[in-house]
Amino acid sequence: TFFLGLMKEQVPEKANALQEVVEKHRITFRTNEREERCFFTVDYDTSEITIGLRGAARLMAHSFAYTCAHYGLLRKIQRQIQGRFEQRHYDKCIANASLILQWAISGDVESRGALPDKVGLPICPPVNLMVAFEESVPKDKQDIAAEIYSNAIAWLLFHELSHLELGHDDCDGFESIQQEKDADHRAT
Repeated sequence: TFFLGLMKEQVPEKANALQEVVEKHRITFRTNEREERCFFTVDYDTSEITIGLRGAARLMAHSFAYTCAHYGLLRKIQRQIQGRFEQRHYDKCIANASLILQWAISGDVESRGALPDKVGLPICPPVNLMVAFEESVPKDKQDIAAEIYSNAIAWLLFHELSHLELGHDDCDGFESIQQEKDADHRAT
């Protein structure tokens, strides 16, 4: 599957071990494009990892916003060293990062029911946000955002897979918190 391939791509030296874990636990992957609140979840009974596409789109927006802001800051420092700082370009990068983040964060807030009168956000960021990203980051640097996004998605998949590998189950309270920490540690 696409998601297993993405995970193997991030840790090629462990691809065989990863395949063994997936086969041993009969792990399957599915996407959910309807549910706002579904981000990444695991069903302990079926060993199914669900990827919420709306949440994943918001994560992508965060990756793109970070790249805009980071590139703007790097360029600012570089230009200051060269004595050619342009405040306008830096301000534009930060403003564009802010636009992208505003879309992602309003989606996160909305998905938690804090904005009950709103209708669900589209699954993908609007075109104007992609234009804002492209205006801020040169073409030869735009792959950085995709790499950040791929790494984040893969880590989240490893986190959910870790729950299954560690034999976790549905629980509450301290035990749940400990399971999350254990899955974080294993995924890392």
